[in-house]
Amino acid sequence: MSRKADMKAVLVGSDKDIVIQDARRFLSRDFSVNFAPDAPSCLKTFQQKRHDFAFIDIDFLGGVGGAESFHKFPELLQPYSKAGVCESRCE
Repeated sequence: MSRKADMKAVLVGSDKDIVIQDARRFLSRDFSVNFAPDAPSCLKTFQQKRHDFAFIDIDFLGGVGGAESFHKFPELLQPYSKAGVCESRCE
């Protein structure tokens, strides 16, 4: 079996170039990384392939941001509810 087939799969969903560049730089050597530049492609990729880890930009999911929108996160993340969710905010 090839090394690529043995790698854990990671989904990175973000429309931010710096996130994509950093994820590619830090993850691509040890993980099979899929990138999704928008919410529809992120959801489609998430549903079509099992990923061991998913890093999804909360803001790009629904255009929400800030603490006042925190209550919307469960609704926005509902399609991804099979996976565990760890929220972290980068400014």
